[in-house]
Amino acid sequence: MSAKHGGYRTIDEETAAEIIKLHERHPKLGSKGLLKVLKQSGKKVDARELEHFIREGGMKPKAKKSSWKPMGFQAPWDR
Repeated sequence: MSAKHGGYRTIDEETAAEIIKLHERHPKLGSKGLLKVLKQSGKKVDARELEHFIREGGMKPKAKKSSWKPMGFQAPWDR
């Protein structure tokens, strides 16, 4: 079942190609970031349909790299 906006699918072939290009250029953007960029470019995309498209396409956002390691509980035998 796909989400529809006003009785039609919101992700057509042109929009799908644009989503894929955006994901390749900005791999750290999740569905909310991609939705924001698409809306700024004038595309009307349903948020649930975008999430489904991303999930089905295997386009997961890449994790942000951290420059520090979290300090947590250290067991006495690990010291």
